[in-house]
Amino acid sequence: MHLLARTQGPLRLVGRSDWRGFWLYGVVPTEAVRSAAHEALARLHAGEADMAVHARCGTNIVVAALLAGTGVALASAAVRAGSTPSGGFRRWAATGAALLAALRAAPSLGRWVQRRWMTTADLSDVRSLSIERDGQSGLVVHRILIRHA
Repeated sequence: MHLLARTQGPLRLVGRSDWRGFWLYGVVPTEAVRSAAHEALARLHAGEADMAVHARCGTNIVVAALLAGTGVALASAAVRAGSTPSGGFRRWAATGAALLAALRAAPSLGRWVQRRWMTTADLSDVRSLSIERDGQSGLVVHRILIRHA
C-alpha cells in the first residue's frame, strides 16, 4: 500500500491479508501491483519492518473507536457520579476532552497494536509472489499469493 500510494498517487484501494498472501480491491494497474509487491518483499527482507504497518489499517480504526468509546463512557460516568445541577455542561466538557485525548492517542497506539499483534514483518521464508487479477464483476481485485521456501 505504501509503495502503490507513492507511485500511483491518491488511490481508492482496500487491502486484506490472510495466511496465503493478500487481496487488493480497487482500480490499479496490475503491473504497478506486481512491481510494488516485489519491491515491498525485497524491502521487508532487507529489514524495513515499517512496510508491514499502515496508518489507514483497519486496526487503527478499531483502536480509535475503542479508545473513544471507553474514554467517553468513563468521563461521563465520572461526572455523573459527582452530579450537580450544572452537571450537564461538565458532562459535555469531560466527554469532549476524553474524545479529543482518545483521537490524539489512537494513531500511535494503533501502529503499536499493528506491530505487536496484527502484522509480521518477518517474511524471511517467503521466496516468491504470484499475482492474479480479476475484473469480471466490475470490481478490480488483485490476489497476491506468497510462496514459502
